Amino acid sequence: MKNTKQLAVRMAAVLFIFLVLCTVAAHRIETLLLTEVRTLTVFPAGVMEDGSEAVKVPPAAVFTGRTGEPCVMLLQRREGTWGMEEYVKETPVKVYHEDYDFCILQDAYLEGQSLAVYPSRSLSDDETVRCVEE
Repeated sequence: MKNTKQLAVRMAAVLFIFLVLCTVAAHRIETLLLTEVRTLTVFPAGVMEDGSEAVKVPPAAVFTGRTGEPCVMLLQRREGTWGMEEYVKETPVKVYHEDYDFCILQDAYLEGQSLAVYPSRSLSDDETVRCVEE
C-alpha cells in the first residue's frame, strides 16, 4: 500500500513537470510565430511652406489600410497573457509627397512615436508583433 502511494505521488510530480515544460514550449513557439517588424522612431516634424507640419518617413513605413487609404502602423504596448506585449495600431495619414527615398506625411502628429517597418508578413490592425533589431 505504501509503495502504491509513493508511485502515485511520483507519477503526479512527473506529470506536473511535463505540463510545465509543455507550457514553456508553447509560449516559445507562440513568440516565434509572431510577425517580426523593425522599428523606426519618427524625427521631429518640420514646418512646410503653407504652415502645416510634416514628418519624413521611409516608404516602408507607409502601408495601405483596410479602407484602401495610406496608413502607418504605430507600435503600442499592452498587458498580455505573458506580460507586456507589443502590437500595432493602424493610423491613417495623408501623404503630401512620395518618392523612392522618403514620404512626407502632412498633419501627422507622429513625432517621437515608434513605427513598424519591414514586417515579415502583412500586418493588420491590433496584431501582436515581435520587434527585432537591425
